[in-house]
Amino acid sequence: MKRKYLNIVIILVVIALVGFGIFKLTNKEKKIEFTTASVEKGPLIATVVTTGKVQAVITVQVGAQVSGRIQRLYVDFNSKVKKGDRLALIDPSILQARVDEAQAAYDAARASVDNAQAQYRNASIRITALDSTLKTSESKIEIASNTLQNSKSSLASAQASQVKASAQMENYGRDAARLENLVKQDFISKSDYDAAATKYRMAQADVKSAKSSVTQASSNVKTSALQLQAAQYDRDAAIANLKSQQASAQSALADVNQSSARLRQAESQLHQAQVNLGYSVIYSPIDGIVTKRAVDVGQTVASSFNTPTLFEIAQDLRNMEVLANVDEADIGKVKEGQPVFFTVDAYPELRFHGNVRQVRTAAIEASGVITYQVVITADNTQLKLLPSMTANITILTDQLADTIKVPNSALRFRPENVKDFPYPPGSEPQESDKSKKTNGNASGKRVRNNSSQPRLSENEMFSPNASKIAPKEKEDSVWVLENTGSVRTEKITTGLAGSRFTEMKKGNLKPGDQLIIGSVSQKKEVQRVRMGGGRPPM
Repeated sequence: MKRKYLNIVIILVVIALVGFGIFKLTNKEKKIEFTTASVEKGPLIATVVTTGKVQAVITVQVGAQVSGRIQRLYVDFNSKVKKGDRLALIDPSILQARVDEAQAAYDAARASVDNAQAQYRNASIRITALDSTLKTSESKIEIASNTLQNSKSSLASAQASQVKASAQMENYGRDAARLENLVKQDFISKSDYDAAATKYRMAQADVKSAKSSVTQASSNVKTSALQLQAAQYDRDAAIANLKSQQASAQSALADVNQSSARLRQAESQLHQAQVNLGYSVIYSPIDGIVTKRAVDVGQTVASSFNTPTLFEIAQDLRNMEVLANVDEADIGKVKEGQPVFFTVDAYPELRFHGNVRQVRTAAIEASGVITYQVVITADNTQLKLLPSMTANITILTDQLADTIKVPNSALRFRPENVKDFPYPPGSEPQESDKSKKTNGNASGKRVRNNSSQPRLSENEMFSPNASKIAPKEKEDSVWVLENTGSVRTEKITTGLAGSRFTEMKKGNLKPGDQLIIGSVSQKKEVQRVRMGGGRPPM
């Protein structure tokens, strides 16, 4: 019985040993191969890389201000032009007809103005004549009034003289009658009677003369009154004629103003037609070279609110500019005056140099991406750069003359197989260390670790100088491959970051240290030996 149990134990031991041997022979030995890069010391530059479009500093789009058919072209692509040179001619026949029509309307308006002005001048002359007639009538009225007054005075005087002469005649008549009786009685001499009779007859003659004077004076009064009435009638007629002519003059003046307005309108239309006729010839506004021609002879162009572009003229191709679109994450690094170099696909072996001239504040949004335009000036003396070329741009934002720098790939390296690394004895990392190395990312991908940056207090956060307190240094770690083949981690503080290297501001790394930038786990095949001999499996 004991022998039976002993055989069973021996069989189990043999099976275990055989299984262990097979496992050791068939197991694959793991080996990790590292890709490394060296820590270097030397100059370091920080750049912003982007693309842009080459264009002339000044490009003028020349359009047509009138519609019509292109009758003639004076330039072609690459033609050099001076300011004022002819570029194209639009068929001027329709525009010339409009000028002729406007000229006829202007001439008619000019004749209407001349006619209205002549009527106004005639009315003014008649007003002057009527005004003179009125003054003459008023003068005649004044004379007639004076004559009437004098005639009335003469009549009164004649009437008084008649009354006096009649009284004297009566006196002399009584005297003569009395003396006649005395003569008959021989109381007086006949000579006394004759003298009295003579006086009586003379008094009778005076009465007749006085009556005649009164009659003449009355006639003169009537005549003077008629003359005064006639003068007053002439004056009233002159006033009526004057008012009529003044109204005619006002109407003529209104016609002059209206005709003058029509003349100015016709003149404006004529000027506009002449200007449009002048626009039929398209001139170059600047000195330069024709980079684009969009029309051919016989093609019709229609001028509207959107003026069609017929030509593009670049002022000077020896001085070009590049419009670069810089991402919002990098625009804060770009400043005016920074040096730039760029390449174009046409000359990939050449580097063109320039400087940042302007950083435009207007944002450009495309598909949710915000960029800003940066204007870069570039010398093109050799005329190799052409408008609309795509430029691959590198902007130098900062540089250090001599510093210790680590590869960016070493800073990005985060291993997934940390437990298999060849650590020196006693330095294997704990699980917490591994999670810290991967920043808590199970996939091993690098994520942003803000905990390595100094944190601001609440007072600093809300301070006006908070932007000045923002840290410029960053803590990071790299993996170092020792000469012995073991690895270790090294904490460093980084500063200026370039496209391939980053400045090490603090740390124990030295130039020549090998930093791990990649690892590959390989399994070494161990030949499987079949029990009892034979070939290994393929």
